[in-house]
Amino acid sequence: MVQPSYAAIEDFGKLNKDWALVKTVAGTIGYINTSGEMVVQPIYKKVYKFNYNEGKYALVESIVGSFGLINSEGKEVVSPLYSKIGTFGEYKKDVALVKILDFLFGFIDINGNEVVPVKFYNLDEAIEALNNTYKNEKIN
Repeated sequence: MVQPSYAAIEDFGKLNKDWALVKTVAGTIGYINTSGEMVVQPIYKKVYKFNYNEGKYALVESIVGSFGLINSEGKEVVSPLYSKIGTFGEYKKDVALVKILDFLFGFIDINGNEVVPVKFYNLDEAIEALNNTYKNEKIN
């Protein structure tokens, strides 16, 4: 088995106490654990701090500038498809606003499922669809 080589390996503990950032020759980043095993594949332009969904998720940015989320185990929970991922709970508990191309709106749940498809050109229409989806629950 061929061991991967990296252009740079940073100190452990900056994003997660047991992870170190690795940078490929191509400039993409990922993370390895203290055993040298890959926990976040080196396919991202940037990985942000764990501050989504009460610190359970970190925002990741693809090389083309779209965003997704990973969990604390390094697993991709939301594929990097969106130009924006809002804050969970802003419109409804455990739901976040997402945008594609800065003009299409929809919503995802904390598991990364689109609960309102990203097809609305108007935020108010997306919120109305969210209200209809959860019409028996109170929206924040």
